[in-house]
Amino acid sequence: MKVLWAKSPQRSKEIMEALAPVSSWHPNTVKTLLTRLVNKKAVNAKSERNHYLFSPAVSQADLVADESAEFLARVFDGDLKRLQSHFKGVGKEAPAPAAAKPAAKAAPAKPAAPAKAVAPAKKKKAAR
Repeated sequence: MKVLWAKSPQRSKEIMEALAPVSSWHPNTVKTLLTRLVNKKAVNAKSERNHYLFSPAVSQADLVADESAEFLARVFDGDLKRLQSHFKGVGKEAPAPAAAKPAAKAAPAKPAAPAKAVAPAKKKKAAR
């Protein structure tokens, strides 16, 4: 979408060229994505000669507003104060660890249980 918002309309080949430096998508993947975006009415496709010209059907500002509202509703039940509270501490350094406390005295170790005597395994007689 960013490629189309930056310049439109564009052919699929131009979109692939613009994506090449930042993506390793196969051309068929890009075409499939464009088809899906057209079907979802997020992108317009206009037939011209032997190719299609693609342009965004929704502005970036409208998409960001819609996605933000959905995120707020889904994650924070629409409560803007909860969202702000959550992000208040994001990006701040973690508090310094408290000074190390002296180690507590360890309890005396219990003596090991005496080893049990194990009888040797009986040998099987070979079949004759």
